[in-house]
Amino acid sequence: LMVNDALGSESRSLLRASSSAVLSGLPADAQIERVFLFWSGTLAEPGLPGPKTPDTQVTFAVVDGTNFTVNAAPGGCTTALNPTDPLYPPFFYCRADVTTQVAAHPLAGSFNGIYTVGGVAASPAVFQPGTATCVNRYCQAKYAGWSMVVIYRSASETTQRDIRLYDGFLLLDHQDGPNGSMGRTTFTISGFLADQNPKATLTFFGLEGDFRLGMPPQN
Repeated sequence: LMVNDALGSESRSLLRASSSAVLSGLPADAQIERVFLFWSGTLAEPGLPGPKTPDTQVTFAVVDGTNFTVNAAPGGCTTALNPTDPLYPPFFYCRADVTTQVAAHPLAGSFNGIYTVGGVAASPAVFQPGTATCVNRYCQAKYAGWSMVVIYRSASETTQRDIRLYDGFLLLDHQDGPNGSMGRTTFTISGFLADQNPKATLTFFGLEGDFRLGMPPQN
């Protein structure tokens, strides 16, 4: 949702009205169980103009082209602050259950195809006119984006799976803490059982990466 401008800076200074992504890989007999929409972005730093609270409402177009206005569930938005620098831009994310919207609107019987999210209010980077010099101190930290989790069942699938969705939002910076986090964190997940020969896949929604930042530089 937020992209670089023509100056070639790594900082994202253009907030798009919307962005689209293609969902693929669902089998022809897929039946929707649950779908969750996530959107996230930066808020304006103290003393600078721009949104200061999470945007709780977005537009959502499903695969057959039907458009919806989607609101985050009560308590479905979270703001994360940098623990060591009050001038760092706050980050936010919101979640909404869009199962009904997706399940009722396949395209020619399929849920694969293009989905679009728009109307996300976020704070982009600001440059001095005609330069790549930032007005806001942490302009390289600006971003906006979205993701969607689709849980389905299918009679043709040959592997039985347990799916656990852990909902959370973490600001992880290479300079956080007395010695820096090195862009790493640890967490514990629980509440599930595994057999004697378990196999697992972990998927996460990562945002605002910088190619040349970090100690050492990291993506």
